[in-house]
Order: sequence, then structure tokens, then C-alpha cells
Amino acid sequence: MVAEDSVSISGSIQHTYKDNTLTGSTASVTISYPEDEFANNIKGWKLKNVTMKKDASVLYRSLPDGTAYTNGQPITLDQESDKPYMPQGSYTFSADIYYTVKKADGSDADKFLKTVTTTVTSPEPDES
Repeated sequence: MVAEDSVSISGSIQHTYKDNTLTGSTASVTISYPEDEFANNIKGWKLKNVTMKKDASVLYRSLPDGTAYTNGQPITLDQESDKPYMPQGSYTFSADIYYTVKKADGSDADKFLKTVTTTVTSPEPDES
């Protein structure tokens, strides 16, 4: 059994520039868990229903359902086509975490662990 409280999450938003001109923003999240706790039982990890929203309703970033991730490695979220820039302020990241186990018959099964949420702040753009 995977302990829900052993999984941690953090996120960041960074603005991107070209020739000192603001061109957009990149949002990433990192999900971590104790390696030794799961090494023998877990075949992989997946995310579903991944969103980063401003004001709880405006979608700025997302990921396709079933995106695999590696412990402690940042995942860059996909930009919504009409929102390359993320204005200064707070954004809510939310994702459902699943882990994959091998069943007795040799097939894989995805098990829901928990929904995680965290607040990520977009900084004020640098002055050029």
C-alpha cells in the first residue's frame, strides 16, 4: 500500500525572454516520494487531470492524461495556445496521481493514489 502523505509536490513559473523582450512563461512541477518505500512494488507513475489555473477557472497549463513522470524530476506543463504568458499572481496546480503495479496474472493495473494541489506564484516580469 502506498502512503498518500509520503508524496510531496512543488512548482515554479519562470518567464521567458528573447533579446530582453518577454515572450512567455514556463510552468513546471516536481512530484517526489521516498524511493525505497516503493521500489519493489511500483512499476511506474502517471498523472491525470493535470491543470494549472488562475482564479480557479482560467486554464493556463495542462498535460495529457496518463503522462508518466520520474521521481523528483520537473515536468513542464503544456501551454494553452492562447496563453503563452502567465501574468503575475497565484495559480492552482492540480493533478490526480496514479501508480502502476503488476497484477498476479502479469498484467498492469493503474491504482489511484490521491489528488494533489498546490499554489504556484508567477513572479513579476524582469524590467528590461
